[in-house]
Amino acid sequence: MLEEKDNELHERLIKFTSEIYEQPPARVMTNGRWSAKVKHGAFEVDILHTIGERHITVALNFELDAEAQNILKCGVQGVIESREFEYGLRSALTFPDTFYFIHMAKSADGASTYSGFVVGATLFPYSPEFSVYILQKSIQNVVNASTLGMGFLGLKLMSNKAYMEFLDELKSSPGEMYQ
Repeated sequence: MLEEKDNELHERLIKFTSEIYEQPPARVMTNGRWSAKVKHGAFEVDILHTIGERHITVALNFELDAEAQNILKCGVQGVIESREFEYGLRSALTFPDTFYFIHMAKSADGASTYSGFVVGATLFPYSPEFSVYILQKSIQNVVNASTLGMGFLGLKLMSNKAYMEFLDELKSSPGEMYQ
């Protein structure tokens, strides 16, 4: 059963998001967790609240598709497993007032690879300072940090894909000129 205070909070969050965005957020209640999904540019950002808790979480989940995971897995011997890669990804995801989780997946052969990440921010909506401005700033911080992480991964994916194509070219025949 929803508490009165939780209902008021959810209505207030809907009001705030309606002030920020043209479309009202999609709302869902599952297993004691209330969520609203807002569209911020090209990204869908979740606003999550567990019933009875004193905080909410703003989060953006980014998952790599199978091709990207495969490219990252193929690069494991080189760039991807290096400390520079891990430092670069963590640096890209580190942003003021946000947190992040990096998803790792195991393939059938037992190798680990990056499969995506979540960037989020924790807010305390019962605080007297909580406002539409703080909610909007948190959503922007989450999207900005996620965009930097996506950009970093995109650069690494492109360079690994180019490297893999270069290796494939080296394995092929030298062409008519050298025969």
